[in-house]
Amino acid sequence: MHSPPAVWFAWSAGRNGKYAEEHLAGFGGKVLQVDGYAGYNSQFTAQRENGPPLKRAGCMAHARRKIYDIVINTRRNPTLMQALALIRALYATEAEIRGQSAECRLAIRQEKSLPLMLSLKALIDEKQKTLSKKSRLSKAFAYIENHWDALCCYCHDGHVEIGRVEMWRGGFSPGISVNPPLSIGGALLS
Repeated sequence: MHSPPAVWFAWSAGRNGKYAEEHLAGFGGKVLQVDGYAGYNSQFTAQRENGPPLKRAGCMAHARRKIYDIVINTRRNPTLMQALALIRALYATEAEIRGQSAECRLAIRQEKSLPLMLSLKALIDEKQKTLSKKSRLSKAFAYIENHWDALCCYCHDGHVEIGRVEMWRGGFSPGISVNPPLSIGGALLS
């Protein structure tokens, strides 16, 4: 029997990896959904102080944003648009299965999302052969390549969301500006 899904937010005065270790002390879960920030890396190793290594689940919104930022700041090109179309299709599948059981979500993701992810990987692999490694698009694609296993995690586990943003639905979003400003431990939140 699984516990009901839960989202937990914790605030720290900094982004040092020690805060992740402190916040996750005693965490008995198996998956941690995070962005590519290296401060979390200690949670995914056999040397994790607080228990067995966690499985890293990535955030597709971060990958999408890296591509989208290029689209809005430069002229559109077919490669960018093709990558965004594949990611849009991934999110369309998530919209179809929102609220379904983990088993149902997994089955549909295996049928629909995994082939889309593999198409995205094939596109990236093909284009990376000809792109300058210093180009913005190559760097965006490198982010996806470097986090590939974590980004695919949701395709293999019906309990995992496509990204962190989806975990926040219906709750507090840390990206929202709070007015009036709140103060926690002397640090201003806004």
